[in-house]
Amino acid sequence: MLRVDVRDGVVSEVPPSQICSSPQFVYKKELARKGARLKYLVAEKSALMRYLVHNLKIMNLIRELFAMRTIKYEDNVEVGVFNSHMGSIRLATEYILGQIRNENKDKRIIFIMDAPRRNIYKNTLDKSKTFKLHELIDLTEPMREDFEKNRREFQSEHDWHWNEEGHRVAYEQVLRLLRVKGP
Repeated sequence: MLRVDVRDGVVSEVPPSQICSSPQFVYKKELARKGARLKYLVAEKSALMRYLVHNLKIMNLIRELFAMRTIKYEDNVEVGVFNSHMGSIRLATEYILGQIRNENKDKRIIFIMDAPRRNIYKNTLDKSKTFKLHELIDLTEPMREDFEKNRREFQSEHDWHWNEEGHRVAYEQVLRLLRVKGP
């Protein structure tokens, strides 16, 4: 996995860490660090605890409650934190995309950007803070038009991953681009 660090406008690659950073490891380590031995044992042995942490993201909810602050998320991004790091994010993105281009000189690279589906379903697309960094396939308009026409959502009933409808719209847009600009 490629990790980068941006300091004083300079992007550098960060070597991979030998420490496990899986969500299960992180929450067990966090509980143990706080001296919560009983909670640590529950986290290690309990399927319910794993479900609460992995599926319901209960640790985030607990942190939010104890911090007594409201976090504004949009499209899986904490908007305030994101905006405060916009310059670094742009630099890191430019670096990573440059690496991808350099490593794939003779290949066509197509990026697909998911649409702000919650805004589409609520008809609040004009309030979306989603931005674009590069030329790519933006699914916002195709998904908005398809949803207005068919009233079928694009994600699984269990989470926000695309279902068959979402994949169909993405496929149609990739196919359209390939027909227009060629392979």
